Amino acid sequence: MNYSKIVNIYEYIYFRVYMWNKYLWKNKEMAAFNSTLAVTFSSMAIIFSAKIFAERLFNIFLPSPFEYLYLSIGFIGILFLIHYFLFEKNDKYLDIENKFSLVKESKFSWILKGFFVFLYAIGSIIIYIFLI
Repeated sequence: MNYSKIVNIYEYIYFRVYMWNKYLWKNKEMAAFNSTLAVTFSSMAIIFSAKIFAERLFNIFLPSPFEYLYLSIGFIGILFLIHYFLFEKNDKYLDIENKFSLVKESKFSWILKGFFVFLYAIGSIIIYIFLI
């Protein structure tokens, strides 16, 4: 899998979360900000879960900034800024919306991809909660 496919998948995840938030908020700017937060916290949950899972699976201790409150907050802040520059700066979310809105998908494909996006967005946080 090459880099552009990974970016495309990540943009699609953001697009689906953004479309859901746009439906809820009826405001593009608020939907973009809320989607950036959601993707940030999902990514954070995956990273934190991977650390906990690796420690339990291999019975090792991994040094981590997650052990300290301020380092964790700083890490989450940096992750948010990365997502902000990827999706919100210069209204990039509008480009992503246009990119994926033009693609015609079957209903089955839309539902299946939506399920996987839901697993990423919500499932990662649920897994993290169960691991701690």
